[in-house]
Amino acid sequence: MDLTKLISLIIVIMVAFTILPIAVGEFAQTGGEETPSEIELLEGFTAIYNETDWNNITSNPSGNYQLMNDIDFTSVVQTSQGFLFTGILEGSGYNISIFDLDNSQIVGLFGLMEDSEVRNVNIKYLDKDYSINRYNAGHYMGGLSGVVINSSVYNVNVIHETETHYFGGHGGGNGKIIGGLFGVVAGEKQTIVRNVSIDFNDILAIGETALSNNLGGIFGNADERSLTTATKTVNISLDNVSVNVGLVATYGGGNTPSADSLFDTRDATSTNIEIKTLYYSGDNPTSIINDEIVRITENHESEESYPRLDFENVWFIENDSPKVTKNHQLGISVSSDTGEFQIMYLIPLIAIIGVAVLLVRTSRETL
Repeated sequence: MDLTKLISLIIVIMVAFTILPIAVGEFAQTGGEETPSEIELLEGFTAIYNETDWNNITSNPSGNYQLMNDIDFTSVVQTSQGFLFTGILEGSGYNISIFDLDNSQIVGLFGLMEDSEVRNVNIKYLDKDYSINRYNAGHYMGGLSGVVINSSVYNVNVIHETETHYFGGHGGGNGKIIGGLFGVVAGEKQTIVRNVSIDFNDILAIGETALSNNLGGIFGNADERSLTTATKTVNISLDNVSVNVGLVATYGGGNTPSADSLFDTRDATSTNIEIKTLYYSGDNPTSIINDEIVRITENHESEESYPRLDFENVWFIENDSPKVTKNHQLGISVSSDTGEFQIMYLIPLIAIIGVAVLLVRTSRETL
């Protein structure tokens, strides 16, 4: 190889390595416009392209599933709300729009999650009230799951797209346990919540005996009623969680707002709530005293208000609160307990090694 060709090759490589990280980083932050056909199905996972595929999860709730498209239940009945999910859901950064909640005892995107994992998905509740309307005791309602036991949630947005409606319970019965993410947290093993945004207008319980209900922006309570494997132990880790809720309160019979705006653990026999980083903004002051909880009272739309969140790779601001980026997902990053391993950097790394080998060989030939 002559000197002119060698210099040209070096210039091309330098330009490529200047542009590639910028392009890849921009894709990771803005979400890129991937279509379902461009997303590779993970090995051992079942593809979900539409609402019918989603409803088929009930036939094998312990399977591994991957969204390949947005799922919209505005015109199709969702059948997964009351059942137990024990598998893995890879959301691929897509949206699940929930039109209505049924009136079963345990409701959410899933009724109950146990030894399961949900990651990389946006759960959207529309501009309307979502309410469990029962007079019986023991009803559990959560934006993701009515009950969670020994499970993991990574890179998830749970959003109620409204400024006027509420999420909660209506009716005279007591025992309603309601949370923005989970109704009930239970189990001896730790449930892990990392990189999760909860954005709701109001979380309310309305009724004559509403004071006996338990509400929270994250979860409602620990409770073992009607559950066979759970105990009244709350064991949960909250790492890089943003909670933006309005009023968390009970109404009716002269009742006062619930004990806390984040979670209510009045019925728990033991608690192990590990908070690593949690940002909270809402109408209720939080009674919890913890250096890792930061209350945001102004400048909600500013990244500077959330210095512990990674806005380079994971988070962005939308509607005055932090959200997890749409493509913080497979092929772009993989969550682990030790941090975020960025697969996208393997491509330029391998290319650099190849170029180095080529240059060494060329130098030897020249000599």
